[in-house]
Amino acid sequence: MSTQVYEYVPDVDGALAELYRVLRPGGRALILDTDWDSLVWNTSDSSLRDRLIDAWSARFAHPHLPCTLKHRLRNAGFRVLRCDVLVLLIDTYDPDTYSLTNGHIMGEFVQHHGLSASDVADWKHSLEDLEAKVATFSASTGTSFRPQSHEGAFGLAPYVYRTLRAASSGCPPGACWRPCPVAILDHSVRPGASRTSTALRSTSRKTCSRYPSRNAIK
Repeated sequence: MSTQVYEYVPDVDGALAELYRVLRPGGRALILDTDWDSLVWNTSDSSLRDRLIDAWSARFAHPHLPCTLKHRLRNAGFRVLRCDVLVLLIDTYDPDTYSLTNGHIMGEFVQHHGLSASDVADWKHSLEDLEAKVATFSASTGTSFRPQSHEGAFGLAPYVYRTLRAASSGCPPGACWRPCPVAILDHSVRPGASRTSTALRSTSRKTCSRYPSRNAIK
């Protein structure tokens, strides 16, 4: 399983080829990456927000990787079984949410890529101002409903690709893999190949009923 890794890799095609090499026939990979064009973040200063997002994109080797990932996976030899979009929507200003946690990281990064510390401070204040308006609206109307303008709304859409390295023995796809939750990767390492990350090893499981040891890591 790979979560927002390949978008950072300059030679993503070479990395996918290496993934194909270390997977045994019948092995599966689950890849999640984000197209940062899907980022929606409402603030009172849309121009400053757009500048910040443009600067943030410099952090990634491939900020729009999902647009080409299916083609790249097929070129590497994989069979793409399915693609899902995970919608992340946050409509509140809360320090414990992904939007504000990632916002602090973004603020630090963009100060080295064209934005000043005062720009970042202004952007954060614009978010706080919008949330204050929401709090005032709720208090004055005695309701917990938020205004229709969705102040402070944050949205992001990572893409999840489920892939399979076809079994050379001709094992039917239905026998070698089963539909599984998004958090599962079935993975196998060829004899003599270097093992991949601890995260990959810890999420491996055997699912091939026809070849029970094929997907086991030894």
